[in-house]
Amino acid sequence: MRDSESVLSPDSAASAERMVTDDGPPVAPVAHCRFSSPQHHPTYYFFDGNIVILLSASNMLYRLHRSYLVLDSGCFDTMLSVRPEDLQEGLSDSHPVVIPDITCEEFDWFLDFQIRHILPTDEVALTALLRLGHFFQYEAAQRAAQEALDRLPTFSAVSKYVLGVRHGIQIWAHDGFKALVASTAVCLPTLEEVERMQLPLYHTLVDTRFRIDAHRRSIAYTIPPVQHASTCPDRLDCELGWKREWRYKVASHLMHPEDALPGHEVLALLGRVEINDVHPACKERMIQRIRQAGIMTHEDVIVEKALHALVG
Repeated sequence: MRDSESVLSPDSAASAERMVTDDGPPVAPVAHCRFSSPQHHPTYYFFDGNIVILLSASNMLYRLHRSYLVLDSGCFDTMLSVRPEDLQEGLSDSHPVVIPDITCEEFDWFLDFQIRHILPTDEVALTALLRLGHFFQYEAAQRAAQEALDRLPTFSAVSKYVLGVRHGIQIWAHDGFKALVASTAVCLPTLEEVERMQLPLYHTLVDTRFRIDAHRRSIAYTIPPVQHASTCPDRLDCELGWKREWRYKVASHLMHPEDALPGHEVLALLGRVEINDVHPACKERMIQRIRQAGIMTHEDVIVEKALHALVG
């Protein structure tokens, strides 16, 4: 690379030729020859522009107006305002500001929003807008993309989890992660979804599900002993009734995927139903004891600890 070129990269660990974004579904690769002359973008090469940008991944030149780029962007404002006067980056096609790791399609979506106020409607484009808005520190682009993605019926828990963690959107990280580790989430992520998560996020997901499953098994197989009320008319029948309820109903909601319920819902259900042969006062004492022990809400604690490690 020439000494006079500056490089701005949204992912320093990625190769300049890699054409798959980590945040969203794969983007088709763009033909690129390192030795060919860069092409002018058909729409966003303004001959009266005063800043030239080269997307090295697709060998495409953009000539834009600085005022469009620095508007509401801390990244561009800093980059374009601290250049020494004797440097020539961005002043001509032969000395452009070089940006790797961004495709023409992604940058076009970003400029469509920034310059023409056109908001994409599909998940791939909105994800790219969110990603570039985050990198270039455009709050308006991030906010618009986030709101539009939230409205998409196809916006999955995996997408929320991945994008939430990577872009610091805590509500997405929490909602997506909780949906993926929930006791009712019987389906494992697909290979494509695992690749999007990458190892750290996938490991946290699998480890949390394992901890929750182990805890629920321990509850299902360990029937809490009955604490009888003084008014209990038949302690033996009461104890047998309690064991039957736990073994055949509570354990089913904890262990069987088709009947699975979160722990706090199992406890609420236990409080609502009438249990054969169990004295109401004894049942109430048992539910109170379980609630105080926190065994039915411990899975929520496991999830919160994992989320805290991920996003703070």
